Amino acid sequence: MSTTFESHLRNSLTDFDIDLPHPLWALISWLEERGHRHETVGGMPWLSMFTSHGKSELWSHVCFEPPPDLVRFWFSRDGLEKQVIPFVHCGGDGSHIALWRHPGAVDRYVFLGSEGEAFTVAERVEDLIVILTMGYTSIEGRDDLMVTPELNWEHQRDGDWPEPVDIMSWVSEHYGLLYPATGGSLLPYDHDGDPFAAFVAAESG
Repeated sequence: MSTTFESHLRNSLTDFDIDLPHPLWALISWLEERGHRHETVGGMPWLSMFTSHGKSELWSHVCFEPPPDLVRFWFSRDGLEKQVIPFVHCGGDGSHIALWRHPGAVDRYVFLGSEGEAFTVAERVEDLIVILTMGYTSIEGRDDLMVTPELNWEHQRDGDWPEPVDIMSWVSEHYGLLYPATGGSLLPYDHDGDPFAAFVAAESG
């Protein structure tokens, strides 16, 4: 492995003249120190959020991974690459979470669904970290976050849910954060009034 995942992600973000908040970099470093870094067949690094009994038994699609050209294909046009910057792969169907930078507004973390669903995941980086680390097998839309990670597992897998105790304990101790029953309870907007959904509708119209 020729480079760390952190340096790979930092370099990719430099192209967009942005940085991520320190709590996300601290989480990335913690994961990388514990051997969660992997490579695609083509040699591109990615960082898994959870492991089971080793990298051959990964059970969750949630991982840090900056996909090339996703925004251009998702919106079917150029020009939005510096406003919507994906850096988390969260669904087996190809869904992603991105940083959304919109003039005159706070940075938000948003969902880009493989079937076109779009919503705001979090406005606070702390809420994003909780959602990413609470143990979802796959986040393929808002509905997945409305159930517990354990039930999300049962919908897709057999056997007992491998509760990610280590990472949840680290997040709780490092940031003093508490875990709710579902990620949906942290979503800042419902279906109506979501600013990112409105942005997508306007840009796609």
